[in-house]
Amino acid sequence: MGVQKQELDRLVAEICALPTFYDVRSTLAKRLGVDDLVTPEVAARFLADRTFARTLLATRHVVEWRDRMLKDPLNAEFTVPLFKEAERDERSPESVGALALKAANAYIKWSESGFQTVGDAVLERRRAACLACDRLRAAPQTLAYRLADKLAGGDGRVCVECGCLFAKKISIPKETCPLASAENPRESRWGDPLS
Repeated sequence: MGVQKQELDRLVAEICALPTFYDVRSTLAKRLGVDDLVTPEVAARFLADRTFARTLLATRHVVEWRDRMLKDPLNAEFTVPLFKEAERDERSPESVGALALKAANAYIKWSESGFQTVGDAVLERRRAACLACDRLRAAPQTLAYRLADKLAGGDGRVCVECGCLFAKKISIPKETCPLASAENPRESRWGDPLS
């Protein structure tokens, strides 16, 4: 392994080991030499995609390439909801990275099912569980969520546990609720077996 690759891997690991998502955004901005915090989308992609992380750090001294990566439209696929729309999101980087990766893969899973949807009874059971859940919040006002909101029929609420628009997720056959039921810890809040 080359010295530069080792140094990049060390920097990536150092940033990913910070205690909060806010710290990741702040430290990444400093390492990249930008004045403001990096966007939540860039930070989440950095946490979820190690190739992106290494490449972003490798280009930090070439402003044109760095800025191109910071403005990459694909970053929007890694949008994660912030708690209470807080700028100083104190979730762990590991949890945000996992959330971003789940959200980015949700569309792929749905396309693999041929864009099928569940029957009415399953849809209503899932909807009732989500509407009663404390993890349901308004989606962040980013381009990716606004576009997804249009596809979901205008219900812009999102599950902060998995990052998915709830109105769309509940209709997709291969989707699951990641949270255990309070009544039966072996079942999800949707009433399905937990994997």
